[in-house]
Amino acid sequence: MSNTDLLEEIRNGAEQLYMYSARGVKLPNLDVAQNLRDRIVRASDIVHRRLANEVKELNTALHNCTEEGGRLRTVIEESNTRIHHLTESLLGARAEIDGKDDEIKWRDDEIDRLVMICDELDPQLRELTNQIEERDRRIGTLNEQLHELLNASEGLERNADRLLRESEQLRINLEQANHVIAERDILINRYRNALNTCRDERDVALARYMTE
Repeated sequence: MSNTDLLEEIRNGAEQLYMYSARGVKLPNLDVAQNLRDRIVRASDIVHRRLANEVKELNTALHNCTEEGGRLRTVIEESNTRIHHLTESLLGARAEIDGKDDEIKWRDDEIDRLVMICDELDPQLRELTNQIEERDRRIGTLNEQLHELLNASEGLERNADRLLRESEQLRINLEQANHVIAERDILINRYRNALNTCRDERDVALARYMTE
């Protein structure tokens, strides 16, 4: 998956967690929040590793450019020193300088080329520095978002534990209520049997009385 797809997955997961935690939407089951959290953490880790690798590559490129720039500056300084020496030689040996015009021209061209290379590298170095700073900011933002998501996930876990405790208490209450109902049914059956017995005895007594 691309970084964009991973960031979209993190955003969607965060929205679902927020919906379950802040808007009171009932969780289908307790595994949903944990799965969302795991997917967010995995996606965040992948993005973090990719960004870290990109930053490492940029740092390597910047280091190489810096070394190349240092080498070019050394070459320029050496060339300037040699030009200075040649200039001093020109003051004392004009004839020799005339014979070295081609060499001086070549050196001037080389210096111009090196200066152009340095001018071309400077914007690239600045651009690389800006990219590294931007990626650092993005990594910082992602870390903050991940921290917020982890906090929200922990809140969901606490709510889930509370719901489990309340569910267990409800189960106990229901068992107690069923027990009370069973005892009530027993008493009702006893009273009904006693009432039937009384009715039977009354009918017998009434029959005897009518017979007498």
